[in-house]
Amino acid sequence: MKAWAEEKKVKTEMAAPGPTEEQHKAFIQQVKSNAAAVNLQEVTVQVLGMQYQKEVNNLQQMQAIFCDTYKLDVNKFRQGRYRFDEKTGKFNEVETKG
Repeated sequence: MKAWAEEKKVKTEMAAPGPTEEQHKAFIQQVKSNAAAVNLQEVTVQVLGMQYQKEVNNLQQMQAIFCDTYKLDVNKFRQGRYRFDEKTGKFNEVETKG
């Protein structure tokens, strides 16, 4: 029985047509194209990440200069704990809930 199953398996494998050389080349080209697209997206994300970090650094520097100019605590400023009072022309610290 086992010999029959092995013989049938061999015949089935031989009978099943594989991809043509043209199909194989097209498949390989598709894989290469997809890999290049993934690589390009990875590079794009890295560049955007660097640009984002540059903008974050610029913002933090602007915040530090602003706080230094108006004698505010930069950490409290970043937490949104100051409000400008137009009547007095001053920044007032607001109480946080919690």
